[in-house]
Amino acid sequence: MEDTAHKKSRREKHQFDHVHSKPWEWMTNYTQQTEWIEGAGKFIWLALFLTELGAGIYFMSVLFTNPVGMLVGWIVCMVLGCIAFLMHTGHPLRLYRAPARFASSWISRGFTFVSLLGLLGLINMIVVFAGGHSIILSVILCIISLVVMIYAGMVLSFNNGIPMWNTGLVPFSFVIAALWGGAEVVLALHILQGLPVAGVEHWIRFLLPCFALIIMLYLYNIWISSDTGRASVARLLKGDLSIYFYVFVVLIGLIIPLLILAYSYTYAPGTHPSSLYVLALICGLIGDLSVRYCIMKSAYYNPILKTAI
Repeated sequence: MEDTAHKKSRREKHQFDHVHSKPWEWMTNYTQQTEWIEGAGKFIWLALFLTELGAGIYFMSVLFTNPVGMLVGWIVCMVLGCIAFLMHTGHPLRLYRAPARFASSWISRGFTFVSLLGLLGLINMIVVFAGGHSIILSVILCIISLVVMIYAGMVLSFNNGIPMWNTGLVPFSFVIAALWGGAEVVLALHILQGLPVAGVEHWIRFLLPCFALIIMLYLYNIWISSDTGRASVARLLKGDLSIYFYVFVVLIGLIIPLLILAYSYTYAPGTHPSSLYVLALICGLIGDLSVRYCIMKSAYYNPILKTAI
């Protein structure tokens, strides 16, 4: 009993301690993942957010045949997202090697499909701005956009040593977030252009509750998965990341948009005040960016010597 209590005490002591002074402590303590969220690693966080958001905007714009939305999505994904990737890359001139492992690497697949979205998306915009429309190209671009939205989550979920990422709910939650953010941006563009918004609003009414539900299921799944997963979730709920989680994810990213969504049911679709659409858009994007930050920042590696903790 004393030995068990001693191990529990040591585990609690190191649960939120991710700065280790001794190089070997990664074998016995919960060690934070830092490569993709600290220093230059923050550009990976931004790049994944921007490329997936851009793909989500492009997807929704194709569905509603909005060329301005396609252009906005293309710029967010191909310009802002790629700049963020380049800011992280130590050797940009070596990027040509990225597609070389397409059969086995989601990073290679992501690079390939982002490139395809850039090329085919540009061709499609030229066709649409010229007054044409290609159903086949639109379907292909919707599929490519979905792959771009899912690839970052797949990259994270294949990390077996990080329980916070090692679940199929990560790519699913990223896709829902990207589609929701894309629908919010397209809705704002429809308002600015004087276009009907009811169809886009129906998507938002479906995607927002799905996003809230998937986040709860995701955290519960990680909590019960392992001691390391429980430590990561505990860091979000009561550790150093709790202020980010409760303020930016729960309050701004979920509660405010859900209240706006509930209020929207008192109006016919597309008729409630435009200011509420804008507020929901801002809160939604903050929530999406913040939940990705929390997922990446709270991730601990599994300690190798589990009996030592």
